[in-house]
Amino acid sequence: MDDPAAAADGAIVEIFGGRAAEWRPLDTDDAGTDDPGTAASRDAAPPSRPPVSDHATTALAVLDSHLLERDPEVRAALQERLAGADVSGRETKRLLNVWQFNLRVALHTQPDIPYAAGVQLARHLVIAAEILTRWPAMLRQLSTSFDGRPALTTLADVVNDDVGWGRTIGRLKLDKPAYHAATRQLRALLRDNDAKIVADLTASLL
Repeated sequence: MDDPAAAADGAIVEIFGGRAAEWRPLDTDDAGTDDPGTAASRDAAPPSRPPVSDHATTALAVLDSHLLERDPEVRAALQERLAGADVSGRETKRLLNVWQFNLRVALHTQPDIPYAAGVQLARHLVIAAEILTRWPAMLRQLSTSFDGRPALTTLADVVNDDVGWGRTIGRLKLDKPAYHAATRQLRALLRDNDAKIVADLTASLL
């Protein structure tokens, strides 16, 4: 039987190329704190690592999305979700492509985002991509507006409230047996992954 983690890593490498980078761009708070020896060592780093000056202000551009694609923390998030989800090879590639597309769009609209915030955004987009690709049959209901708010955001608000969750699922007509497994899995996914942030982000993509 195939190892899910190895299969997930193989799909990630196939689409994004290479293994996770072993470096992290310089954070703003660290800029200017190197001693001469550290600075000299970094200046002599291989060409595959972007020059320090490119990240002294930790800003990203749309053409630099590959930095986040190879970030160790982001790669770990992708591998964790893909290994834990019961998805086919085709669904895995679709999730990765949806994630990559939305990451590039997000970076294009936020060109001055700090690197650390970019990592968090990329991680949250992993969960958003899973929602978008794993449960397409529920997307119409999840994009429904409740009192001017997306239904998915309302679900995030009541993710820890059994009564509120059940009531909202009922209003969405997702309380039928055919949806039981999916809504249970969606609830667990939101509960374990910054529910409100992920819900707002996903709703903006629907």
